[in-house]
Amino acid sequence: MSYKLSNREVKALEKAKFENDYLQGDFCLKAKLGPGIGSGTIESLVSLGLMETGYSEYHHEDNCIRITDDGERCLYGGLTISEIMEQCPEGKQYHEPRVKHWPVTERGVFR
Repeated sequence: MSYKLSNREVKALEKAKFENDYLQGDFCLKAKLGPGIGSGTIESLVSLGLMETGYSEYHHEDNCIRITDDGERCLYGGLTISEIMEQCPEGKQYHEPRVKHWPVTERGVFR
């Protein structure tokens, strides 16, 4: 059965992806996800396997979060950013699905 992510969950994944890129794969503080993203939202994403918790080398704190490869696949319609870059045909653009589900039910397309 597919689970439709709420707006808060999608926002949390997008912010976690941004922070993950900025910190080059390190875990980030939960507070960096912004207002409205609480422990319930984070726990539901961790239970789905779209985020993970761990120790941050940058912040020197435990219990920080980062997005997983499955979290990226959920955001971008079945592919991670690196997979999109590898598979993108010349002159085409990748369009991600508007509604985010896990497991992915709607794939992104190259147009």
